[in-house]
Amino acid sequence: MQTFSKRVRDTDQAGAEAAGLRWLGEATDAVVNVVSADGLEIVTERVDEVMPTPEAARKFGAELARMHRAGAEAFGAPPAGWEGKNFIGSIEQDCIPTDNWGEFYVEQRVLPFAELAGISSAQLDLVRRACDAIAARSWDVAPARIHGDLWAGNLLFDAQGGIMIDPAAHGGHPHTDLGMLALFGAPYIEEIFRGYGAPTDIETWIPMHQLHPLAVHALTHGSAYNRPLERAALATLEALADAGLHSVLMSGSGATCFGLARDEAQAQAAAGALAAQFPQWWVKAARARATRATTRTPARTSSMRTWPESTPRCWAASRACSSRRARASSRPSRSCSPSRP
Repeated sequence: MQTFSKRVRDTDQAGAEAAGLRWLGEATDAVVNVVSADGLEIVTERVDEVMPTPEAARKFGAELARMHRAGAEAFGAPPAGWEGKNFIGSIEQDCIPTDNWGEFYVEQRVLPFAELAGISSAQLDLVRRACDAIAARSWDVAPARIHGDLWAGNLLFDAQGGIMIDPAAHGGHPHTDLGMLALFGAPYIEEIFRGYGAPTDIETWIPMHQLHPLAVHALTHGSAYNRPLERAALATLEALADAGLHSVLMSGSGATCFGLARDEAQAQAAAGALAAQFPQWWVKAARARATRATTRTPARTSSMRTWPESTPRCWAASRACSSRRARASSRPSRSCSPSRP
């Protein structure tokens, strides 16, 4: 048996990688076998690489889906039995089990790296807006057993099919691995998605799942990744805003435009997208006041209609107008941007 040896900087790196490979290997054969992990060295079986084919890519996609279905105890759960530090590449990252995917992804994956990456204040503000929108949404997804660092260089092909190496394994969203495969152009990516059974709208959500690896690369590889991270954040806001707001109207005085959103997540996302596209505007996500009143005068009857307390809406006001009036007429649920005078 031929082997491959890799030296690492931290003793926990070798242990975490070996634990991840074994954990993933419980669910699929598409993972390299671990020979040993001792101190600063991990030894695996050598992969005799061949050129990938569409058929091999489809087969790997099916295996990836099977591995994801094996599940994990929680989002952020480390490989079973592993109690040491966790890494992506050589960079340490948290693996704290969490019930909510949005909370886990924002607090343990995106923001810790974006805030240290040295991106501009405007770019960081956009990433934070995207994170606010992700955290505000309710995600109907179960924790999957994911590779966590599945870029094209960590997917090899031998005569049997695709083989994964160098994981940052944990419980996560299953589409996170798909986003990473798409980021650096895995071979026959369409066939991988086809074999996986990816949803038809997967391309809409890919940028959201690339926020983490792009933030990591902006930190570790420099400013070349700043703009891609910015674009992914804006695409995330646009995806979460979905088809946009409804009942878009102007206030009676003309000082403020507003629209209704179906939930807080959409309001946050729409506000973030608007603020990014029109930085001179004052934009805020807020909740409508729940009242309905009718007043009568000898001359006319006027009706004032507002919306249920739980209805989020997104306000957009130009910089030139009075934001004081807009602030007074709403109760913010969470600010999408710093207030602009």
